[in-house]
Amino acid sequence: MRHILLCFLITLCVFPLTGQDTVSETIIEIEDMQIPEEGTSEFVAVPFSIVEKTPVFPGCDEISETDLKKCFQKNVQQHVAKHLEYTKKDLKNDVQKKMRAVFFVAIDGKIVDPKFYGSDPQLEKEVLRVLALLPQMKPGKQRGKVVRVAFSLPIILN
Repeated sequence: MRHILLCFLITLCVFPLTGQDTVSETIIEIEDMQIPEEGTSEFVAVPFSIVEKTPVFPGCDEISETDLKKCFQKNVQQHVAKHLEYTKKDLKNDVQKKMRAVFFVAIDGKIVDPKFYGSDPQLEKEVLRVLALLPQMKPGKQRGKVVRVAFSLPIILN
């Protein structure tokens, strides 16, 4: 047993010296996040999945935080489905188009800084138009302070 333990320790000590790259990873706990004051120009973007107080989509008031997240997601998805004007003709020879839109609910409740991950500029332009039609929301909060909230929306067209 001592021999195995000694070999293990020697391996740990020697491995970084053999020219192999080592990976260093820093994990930041939510509690350790620095939230700048509201008057600053730089705001932390908190992911939708972990924000303490979800942005409120109009009509989703007065419900629990878990239900608020579901209501937000459902309403954003319904809004996009209702307003997206992309026809079968636009799909051309493709059977299916996929993309992901990432946007932020700003501290004033407006949708800002959309980013698109896909390969169809025409679809990106249309999704940008539809996101611009989203209503203004009540902003999200983290530790009692208003923050930008990042939201990722997958879009699949058949």
